[in-house]
Amino acid sequence: MKNKTALSAIFTILLLFVTSVVYSATLQGRLDRFGPNGILPASFVPVSIYSDIDEKILGTVSSGSDGMYYFNHVKPGDYILKVWVKGFRKKSLNYKVHISDQEYINIKPIVIHSLKFDIPQKGGRFIEGIVIKPRGTHYSLPADAFLWVVLSDSLNNFYLRDNPVVVHKDGTWTTDSISIGRYLTKIHVVIVTEDGNKKFKEKVSKKERGGFKDFPEGSYVIASRNIKVRHTR
Repeated sequence: MKNKTALSAIFTILLLFVTSVVYSATLQGRLDRFGPNGILPASFVPVSIYSDIDEKILGTVSSGSDGMYYFNHVKPGDYILKVWVKGFRKKSLNYKVHISDQEYINIKPIVIHSLKFDIPQKGGRFIEGIVIKPRGTHYSLPADAFLWVVLSDSLNNFYLRDNPVVVHKDGTWTTDSISIGRYLTKIHVVIVTEDGNKKFKEKVSKKERGGFKDFPEGSYVIASRNIKVRHTR
């Protein structure tokens, strides 16, 4: 009888162990960010996991220097990953994930800001005074964020467009016409917070220019392109 009881206890322990192994997983993924130097790991970005049923938060971690993040002992089911981008703490980028009964679940890399930046151009240089319309595609833009096209010269002084870029529902955008001046060397796309958008508009109304060190808090360049201007005289 004692032997049967002991065997039953061992079986129960083994069953619990096997169940815990089979029915919990390590969820791992990577965050990337599109910046001036291309796609790089997005480090130290908070990521939260929520139950998709009752939207209850189950935990929060931060991505490492390599952009990787991990959630341990996640049971099978449907979840929501919320990525909290710096400067946009009121909003999160949300991604639905399904966890199956595997030991490791790999989530496809999440690109926080994915941007295609295309400037129509014929030949190697722009003619001074030519009018162009930069266009691009942007995904996962937070609701309280704004895109601006910024021009800069060789001294890193920046010049703002009259209004932020309007991003359409399909992610595409096109700016108003831009006249290329002789001292311009780069065109940038900058993401700013709602407060930064107001500050940029104030600079436009006052016709102020400045250096990149003067950008509003929470703003950063997400794409750049060099331009060469051929002077007409």
